[in-house]
Amino acid sequence: MVDLGHEDTFNAALEQISPVAYDNYSNHYSTFIELVLGDIGKVDVDAVLAGDVTSILKLLENRAEVTGIVPGVELEIVEIRSNQNNHTAIYGQRIHGIPFELTSNVKFDNTGSVKRLSSTLIDPSKIDAQPTVFEPEAVVHAKSELANDLGVYIDDIVVLGEQAIYERISPPTLYFGVNSDDELYPFWLIALKSEKQGLVREVTVDARTGQSKLRQLQP
Repeated sequence: MVDLGHEDTFNAALEQISPVAYDNYSNHYSTFIELVLGDIGKVDVDAVLAGDVTSILKLLENRAEVTGIVPGVELEIVEIRSNQNNHTAIYGQRIHGIPFELTSNVKFDNTGSVKRLSSTLIDPSKIDAQPTVFEPEAVVHAKSELANDLGVYIDDIVVLGEQAIYERISPPTLYFGVNSDDELYPFWLIALKSEKQGLVREVTVDARTGQSKLRQLQP
């Protein structure tokens, strides 16, 4: 991982890009950089819009002094948004095969010129936290958390109230995320979805300790 404390290297690279605005942050396992305008670089428009992340990786590598990219980083396109002559590719990183919850994005025009880059990259070699709580146990913890919130135990399907709102627990998904202590940790995300209301509850379960937390509540 590039240490942004090396002021000379970082400042020289930044001067070459000459952005209108920028922001950056780094710690022992990650580097965040946001660049607005300037000579950020180019991407392959057709390839990116087709879901190919190769030219985004190349862009990050070409600007390694500021992006902090290291060999072995695995990226994937999450979503493409287009508006006339402008496009935004939202992409994510996988760490030891597990997706990182936070996404990054690159905004570019029809020529491939990058207008804005917002990138958070994790150095996989610095991460050794692996899950010890697995899917079946995570579901038990999540159901208990939901029961405390709803006042009724959730099995696979539950009917709530006179309107007969059918709510179903989705299959758990394992992610890496950042906790309140700025630590990268694995967690399970379990959602409760309604046929009528869509997403109504989300529970996270720490994949190291089993601690559960209600994350999102929608009326």
